[in-house]
Amino acid sequence: MEDRSYAYDPVGETGAVNQQAYRMEAGQLWRQYAIAGIANIAIASTGYSMGWTSPVNLKLQNTTDNPIGEPITKDQEAWIGSLLTVGAIFGPFLGGFAASKIGRKWGLLSTSIPLFIGWILIAATKNVGMIYGGRIFWGLAVGMLFTISPMYCAEIATDDSRGALGSFLQAFITLGYLLIYGIGPYVSYMVIAYVGIIFTGAFAVLFFFMPESPFYYLAKANIAIASTGYSMGWTSPVNLKLQNTTDNPIGEPITKDQEAWIGSLLTVGAIFGPFLGGFAASKIGRKWGLLSTSIPLFIGWILIAATKNVGMIYGGRIFWGLAVGMLFTISPMYCAEIATDDSRGALGSFLQAFITLGYLLIYGIGPYVSYMVIAYVGIIFTGAFAVLFFFMPESPFYYLAKGDREAAAKCLSSIRGRSHEGVQAELDLMAADVNASLEKTATVADVFRGSNFKAFYISCALVFFQQFSGINAVLFYMTNIFEAANSSLDSAIATIIIGVVQVIASFITPLVVDRLGRRILLLISSCGTAIGLGLLGMFFMLAQANNPVVDKIGFLPILSLVLFIVTYCWGLGPLPWAVMSELFPIEVKAIASPIATAFCWVLSFLITRYFSAIADALGMGGTFFIFGACCVAAFFFTLFLVPETKGKSFQEIQDILSGRPSKPEKA
Repeated sequence: MEDRSYAYDPVGETGAVNQQAYRMEAGQLWRQYAIAGIANIAIASTGYSMGWTSPVNLKLQNTTDNPIGEPITKDQEAWIGSLLTVGAIFGPFLGGFAASKIGRKWGLLSTSIPLFIGWILIAATKNVGMIYGGRIFWGLAVGMLFTISPMYCAEIATDDSRGALGSFLQAFITLGYLLIYGIGPYVSYMVIAYVGIIFTGAFAVLFFFMPESPFYYLAKANIAIASTGYSMGWTSPVNLKLQNTTDNPIGEPITKDQEAWIGSLLTVGAIFGPFLGGFAASKIGRKWGLLSTSIPLFIGWILIAATKNVGMIYGGRIFWGLAVGMLFTISPMYCAEIATDDSRGALGSFLQAFITLGYLLIYGIGPYVSYMVIAYVGIIFTGAFAVLFFFMPESPFYYLAKGDREAAAKCLSSIRGRSHEGVQAELDLMAADVNASLEKTATVADVFRGSNFKAFYISCALVFFQQFSGINAVLFYMTNIFEAANSSLDSAIATIIIGVVQVIASFITPLVVDRLGRRILLLISSCGTAIGLGLLGMFFMLAQANNPVVDKIGFLPILSLVLFIVTYCWGLGPLPWAVMSELFPIEVKAIASPIATAFCWVLSFLITRYFSAIADALGMGGTFFIFGACCVAAFFFTLFLVPETKGKSFQEIQDILSGRPSKPEKA
């Protein structure tokens, strides 16, 4: 294999996505520091604002340079000092929302708005109330900046600069303090205010020309995945509504059989979605293929919102399933193709992380709002994805496959945050891989030959173990499980707790997968899920036997599910998709991935459709023991047959699968 040591390498071994996107050629590390420094001018401005009370309180305690005309009281002084922190309590939530919706760059720029408003109130103040208002607005900016700035700096940093860039926040805030302490006692109240306004304006102008965080592009690609998580978790709260007549759009309780079909029909649509997704990805591109998934999502939600009978619910679930199957095919493909060798695991793990956000949303609001509100949120969610992802770039691999190198260079430079010249080395490598793949015409038969077949059966086995861990049965019927367990904790609250744990665990995986590797996480995951399911099975066995100890271990269902969910989210959840996107060569990926994905949803259909029937026949305990046994099998399959793909190029992975020796990786 050719030496790639010269190639642009946006990610180090820690797996931080595109973390070298701003590393120029040797000797130009300064650009990262310059970008981080400009990003932290706003932090210095907040330091100036936070230290403002030190010199200004003395001015406000007399009448010589006091804009309100009379000395402030001790109580007013205390409020002036503390109200900034009141604003700062709410700022992080506003900052987190801005960072996710409009990006890190524009989120940081938006902090200049409350800073400007605060300084204008301070400069124009006629009474202490205006000072209070100014301090609260500064606090909002402080809370937003302390949320977004570290996020932005970490995401543009390399391994060897992340610590330095992360410490810029404290360094720059002390610069702000130094400035206000240095000039405050010697200039007038109004000059202090004017300096604050100039400080904020300088940040807004300079940072306007800085690049966006590469993480933001990746997040937008997975908003649709979060939307499908919301759709997939829909059954958990809604089944309870459909079992009574209080908030039931069809007017009568559904039967057990109808409930089983509602749960499983999403997976029927998901069986066919991968083939539609693979076709769309190859014909109209990864970007427009992803955007096209909003069509079946919208149709599904409209059917759900307008439902008059159970047949319309069935139809809505099938359309959601089509979107799920398409997304689970195109999203890993898109993320893998915009990733570098060392970040592919982290980016592939985003799918599981974002789908848990959707689950958490439906678990959090489902039990407490009406059937129609749940549907309206789903429509808004889908619309947000369609609007935001419209502005995201296409995969450069798609343009290269179509022979449009200029468009490929443009979108790659957008993703990496570099000039056209700065991405040419990486683009040359991509073009070589694409040209090699175009020389081969793959058919379905090629999937079952040689190393392709090895990649195929490993991928299918991993999705088999993923589904037969019982994850969809657990998530679709989460509330029912807690009801059946007679848990001492309210089922709706328990479900929300599980959702929170799921999100936290899922966002750990992208941080560690490129450090620890795929195999070790899959081994930990299969072991942990087996233990969790074993404990859950034991609880139901004891409950079925009316064992008195059940009353003392009412906490066990939630403890078992927490262990199961956490360890599932570390490996069996995200990594089959990440590994699948790595194992198949480019020329067979569009054929093999849809087949493996469809196989996954066939299994999911069987489990979700017949989970209730199996649980009735064997009992909940026996059913969970079967799922646990499958997780034990997953452990040994991974141990003996799954190759490690961490940090390896696509060509190196193909060499491993075919048994050919590879040249040593670059240092």
